[in-house]
Amino acid sequence: RLFEQGLKLTEAGHAILDLGCGTGSLIPDLVKKVGPGGCVVGVDPDAGRIAVARKSMSTYRNVRFIKGTSSDAFYLEPFDGVISNFAMHWVPESEIESTFTDIYGMLKPGGHFAANITMQTHG
Repeated sequence: RLFEQGLKLTEAGHAILDLGCGTGSLIPDLVKKVGPGGCVVGVDPDAGRIAVARKSMSTYRNVRFIKGTSSDAFYLEPFDGVISNFAMHWVPESEIESTFTDIYGMLKPGGHFAANITMQTHG
């Protein structure tokens, strides 16, 4: 449900970060929303998932994938929106504050953050 809310806030031309993108299953919906004038960046710490995402989304010209975490994405361009779908619970408890600080710092003024979050943490 929150992903749909994030999609509603996403407009043509936006730059969107999919934090914890996994194999990129949300990317096609995001690309449709941002259109050819926007871009979508997927970030995930797992090299195998990034490899699958790159292969399956290779036809999209305005998509790129980065192996890493929010701290790696922090140095990219500012984003109109950050979306995270069931990935934040994998952030170690000791890194939660810095992760949300990174997310806030990545957003353009007026940008949005939408996430599906479970209450269980790992680490």
